[in-house]
Amino acid sequence: MKPEENASQFQCPRGFRGWLAGQVMAWWNSGINRLTLEMMDLTPRDHVLEIGFGPGTLIAKIASRAVDGYVAGIDRSATMVAAARRRNRKAIDRGRVELQPGEIARIPYPDARFDKVCSVNTIYFWSDPEEAAREIARVLRENGQLALAFRGAESSQESVPAKTGLGAYDIDAAKGLLTRAGFHDLTTEIRRLRTMTAVCIVGRK
Repeated sequence: MKPEENASQFQCPRGFRGWLAGQVMAWWNSGINRLTLEMMDLTPRDHVLEIGFGPGTLIAKIASRAVDGYVAGIDRSATMVAAARRRNRKAIDRGRVELQPGEIARIPYPDARFDKVCSVNTIYFWSDPEEAAREIARVLRENGQLALAFRGAESSQESVPAKTGLGAYDIDAAKGLLTRAGFHDLTTEIRRLRTMTAVCIVGRK
């Protein structure tokens, strides 16, 4: 498979190859998901949105902590929506989790709906990062929290290749993006994992 095809399957998994990409993501993202969960500081009553939930492994962990709250997720891939719904079926049946197709440019929820929003390894694929960051801010309540996690690059020379969408993302560029969208009190955690240099930036609206 060509690099561009690999990138396409991780950006929007489709069919059997997309299902396989989801299995890879579940393994590859296990460490960065743990970091994100740790940084979010969840409480039982939190209302949480995950953008680009993939196979739904982090959704399951969030739901296990926000036991009296509400967990929602959007993903552009119908293949991943189906996989994540299977993984989280019991919580969905109990009305605690809602997963649906959706794009970050048009999050299908009203203003100030969530206490917390997270997104892991999606920033490389945002077609308009400025618009995406503003849209996240829109659905967060006042003083709400964003946890944005990605494979980090500490210099622009190492940052994401535009052709394939795969690689790492410049940490300072991500911080600037969130600051311009109105996020403040940014905290950055960098963790060297076996599979990547994981970065999680947490900010308040």
